Amino acid sequence: MLIIIGSMKKKISQFSKQMSGNAGELFVVAELLRRGIIASLLPAGTKDNDIIITRRDTENKVGFIQVKTSDPNHNSGSFPFNNLKRFKEYQNAPDNQYVVFVRLESKKKIPLEFWITTKKEIGEEVVKWGEETKTVSDYKDIRIGIPGKRQKMGVNVKEGWEDNWDLFKEYESV
Repeated sequence: MLIIIGSMKKKISQFSKQMSGNAGELFVVAELLRRGIIASLLPAGTKDNDIIITRRDTENKVGFIQVKTSDPNHNSGSFPFNNLKRFKEYQNAPDNQYVVFVRLESKKKIPLEFWITTKKEIGEEVVKWGEETKTVSDYKDIRIGIPGKRQKMGVNVKEGWEDNWDLFKEYESV
């Protein structure tokens, strides 16, 4: 019986994480639409991207966004990534690929927080950290920390990334 309860807790925990991730993606889409940017969720399982954005007045201006959500019940101090190898790939990402970090906080009555950067910039930051700390290329559980929570195995978001919605100005429909 305890095994069943334990596995049920694990399933509920995984479900909760997935719901937080979905909520973060929807909050980002809503904010982009509010700013006049056409945005839509990509199908589940799309590699490294969650949202596609474009302008209404052009067919060839497209951008892609990966959303990382800090779940208040599991990792409210950081945004987890799988490994350092992914960031090495991000260093060469095209200029139309972005990462939006969303902090959900259900227990405290603080508003949503967003940090926005390009995949290229976050890739360069993490790879530089990996080289400085001599972290091996296949290290698991790299974390991007929020302000005030220093990360031992990763980097913190930069001050200039907070509410950096201007990064998407070129996608605003006129």
